[in-house]
Amino acid sequence: MFLENDWLELLKQNQLEEIMRTNTATERYGLALSRQEAELVMAEHREALREQQRIEFGAGITPKIIHMFCDSDFIGQNNYVDMIIRLQEIFYLYKNEMQDEITDDELLNFMKEQFEEVCFGDLEYLESTCLNLFAQAVRAGYRGYERTEGRGDTSITYEKARQLMEAVLYCINELEGKGAGLAAAQRLPAQQAYERGLMLTEEKAREALRLYNEMQPDFSCYGNRCLRDTFMKELPHFFQYYDLKYEPQNTMITLDYPVLKDLSGYRGIDRIYEYILCLKEEQAFLAGFPEDYVEGILSQYDKRYETMIENICGPVKSFFAAGSKDCIDL
Repeated sequence: MFLENDWLELLKQNQLEEIMRTNTATERYGLALSRQEAELVMAEHREALREQQRIEFGAGITPKIIHMFCDSDFIGQNNYVDMIIRLQEIFYLYKNEMQDEITDDELLNFMKEQFEEVCFGDLEYLESTCLNLFAQAVRAGYRGYERTEGRGDTSITYEKARQLMEAVLYCINELEGKGAGLAAAQRLPAQQAYERGLMLTEEKAREALRLYNEMQPDFSCYGNRCLRDTFMKELPHFFQYYDLKYEPQNTMITLDYPVLKDLSGYRGIDRIYEYILCLKEEQAFLAGFPEDYVEGILSQYDKRYETMIENICGPVKSFFAAGSKDCIDL
């Protein structure tokens, strides 16, 4: 028992000295801790560990927090101690919230960039909004921060964090809709469900591109500019810039040419895939007639059919449904 107490006292003393040594680096920013303040920071550090039911060895996270945040314009000598104490509490809270999927450095880098560039020194916003949304994304399988140790592309606004969450959920929904069923998807850990859903999303993107390329040689816009531009300009733009990993839910393009099927419930590659299937069906139907014959029907329907933003297959089907096959003036 005596040796155990000695060891604990020695550990506390070493941690205190480590914190005091940070004054050497922080003095240039007008920041310094007295011994009494350092002891208070340590006491709060132990309380944060107890509250989050964590154990820590070595110097602890406090010196790293001090070195990371000491150059901030939002921290001065008057709020220095309070800021360090709160940052300790927030750090350990979100180590738990992220289920230790993120390293200390990754979390600290993310916290610092959010603190400076998004929260502007507001710890409440950092804790309740930025880190909360980021933790949800991490728990759901997002791992983009691993490439940058929490810097750069994880310095995100509220909207960016929501976008990442939507990306993860989009891929998981893709798994649920691919015959795996909701129950099967729910039995998987979130990260595995996300990764399998991402794989299915990639397969659908490849299949959509294959169908598009297959249609190109025989594609005809029948003189309609909207159909031409959507097929020849918009769709290639989508395939060139589609962000499969970080924004698979984004359709990106407006798809100005309307198809006959209601696609309002689709997003991302799901919408593009269904749209291309609709175009393929339309092209197959219209290919059954001479091109100038189709254009004649369209001209009778609207003299300015070249510029109309309307589905061209509809008027052709209506023409034959009305029994007017022999009445067209070519």
